[in-house]
Amino acid sequence: MLTSKKIVLMYKGNKSIPDLIIERIKEGTPEGFSLYVCTNDTPVDERRAMIDGAKYLVNYSVPFEDFDKAGSLRFVQLLSAGADLLDLEHFKQLNIPVANNGSVNAPTVAEHTILMMLSLLKKLPTHHNSMVNGEWLGHKYALELGELCSKRVGIIGFGNIGQRVARIVKAFGGEVVYTDRGPVDKSIEEEFNTQWLPLDELLKTSDIITLHMPLFESTRNMIDAEQFAMMKPTALLINTARGPIVNQDALINALKNHTIGGAGLDAYHTEPLPADDELRSLDNVILTPHMAGTSIDNWQRRIDFAFDNIESVEKGIRPNAIINNR
Repeated sequence: MLTSKKIVLMYKGNKSIPDLIIERIKEGTPEGFSLYVCTNDTPVDERRAMIDGAKYLVNYSVPFEDFDKAGSLRFVQLLSAGADLLDLEHFKQLNIPVANNGSVNAPTVAEHTILMMLSLLKKLPTHHNSMVNGEWLGHKYALELGELCSKRVGIIGFGNIGQRVARIVKAFGGEVVYTDRGPVDKSIEEEFNTQWLPLDELLKTSDIITLHMPLFESTRNMIDAEQFAMMKPTALLINTARGPIVNQDALINALKNHTIGGAGLDAYHTEPLPADDELRSLDNVILTPHMAGTSIDNWQRRIDFAFDNIESVEKGIRPNAIINNR
């Protein structure tokens, strides 16, 4: 049954959205709209009944299968930046625009990216763990430590997140180069005193390489054994984007054989990362559980962006950050 201004929120459950944030979403639902919440644990018939007649879908990191119930949907809003779990083409065929979160997570992801760079350069986990375990390493690793201010950082994907990373790197005194589908506007290059490079040249000349692009078939295994072989033996790879952009087997080999110096990873081929995954045993890698885009500040930005977009659609205004080229 059609419910006027009905919004359905779909997410994985298991605290993938904390209870506090669910309450904020409920409290922030615009006046005149009705919010229905379902998770992976919601019975299928109940979920399909929610979607039937819904005008808006808010999705957080779950596939969507109920296209036969999507006849009244006018708009799909993601709370994430990535959309690799959704069939964007199917939504396009149904003339339903899909928007991501408009890179409201850019500050959080950029800060986490810089955190990983500095942690690798300073061997922070090694020094922290030694102190906790009662050991004083002092200057043992002094000649293996580095500074961001003297490094060339190659950014692959120079959108909102990539540019925010560039801004922070420049504040530290580092050099920035980038690659993307093509050069950005000249004024942006001048702002960051940067230049576009072909991927191969970026890989060969950068001290730190950081990934900030979506996962498409064209970017799957974009960084493979051939690319690792191009990098400096001291190079650091940071991946806060999507795991399959990097061939994980090739990465493990590169780390074990010291083809590269180290890696900071927040995304993996399999998530959660299996307990016996070989990445966990390596001492030149820093691992975090795909939380680079998460903070209490960012959750509020996601909520505000989602509801602002929904209210725009309701008023007949084109929403921001459409990703399926409607």
